[in-house]
Amino acid sequence: MNFTRWSARLPGTQRRAAARTDTALSPDRRADGSVPAARAEQPADEAPLAADVPSVDELPVRDVLGRVPALVALLHGPEHRLAYVNDAYVAAFGIRDLGARAREALPELDEPGLFPLLDQVQRSGRPRTLKSRKAPDGRSYTFTCTPVTEGHNGDGRGVLVFATDVTDHAEAAGRLRASERSQRETAVTLQRSLLPQELEEPDDLRVAATYHPGGTEAAVGGDWYDVITLGGGRTALVIGDVMGRGVRAAAVMGQLRTAVRA
Repeated sequence: MNFTRWSARLPGTQRRAAARTDTALSPDRRADGSVPAARAEQPADEAPLAADVPSVDELPVRDVLGRVPALVALLHGPEHRLAYVNDAYVAAFGIRDLGARAREALPELDEPGLFPLLDQVQRSGRPRTLKSRKAPDGRSYTFTCTPVTEGHNGDGRGVLVFATDVTDHAEAAGRLRASERSQRETAVTLQRSLLPQELEEPDDLRVAATYHPGGTEAAVGGDWYDVITLGGGRTALVIGDVMGRGVRAAAVMGQLRTAVRA
């Protein structure tokens, strides 16, 4: 397959092409014969515009993709036959058999669940993304599948797979979730240990209590209750709520409970 025939026109390239056509005409006369308005001379201290800057269409696509640090694979046709992989892809998963079907050539895409996505992208003509999926090499990638057209007539279709390594981000997110889970478990244990296991039973009262948190997150906080016999037929019923959640709220609740009983 001729890789250079794969192309995509980016926004703005048509305007640049039109601008090149205009500059090809005589500077003193337009195509319709009219003379353009006079323009100010370019200041001598300004550097002239470079005339040899290539347009986007003239950039060597293979060289550009080969230098991209992300993993890039180009698939062709309804069978998703492998047309190209860049150096980063080879470094991550090894040399691949060009021309083979994606399921045989790129088995590492099966575990993240990309094969059904390839069909969806090719049918719909719209890009799709899978975020932070773990690959067989143990690293996490965000995969973006983009439809591309082949040939000058655009009658061929393929899919460009672009994978960005997000392992550091995924591991940091995992550590954060583990830390939050550990803190929550600690707060739950602390709160339950501070709530009364048995309520005092005054002679002239029948007391019962139950605690139902408003939700999973609300279970970790500074809620408490207590029954204190004061003597002389008096009983104090205490219900408290410390603002906030977590270990700090539970610790403050314990201090207040102790102070009330002092």
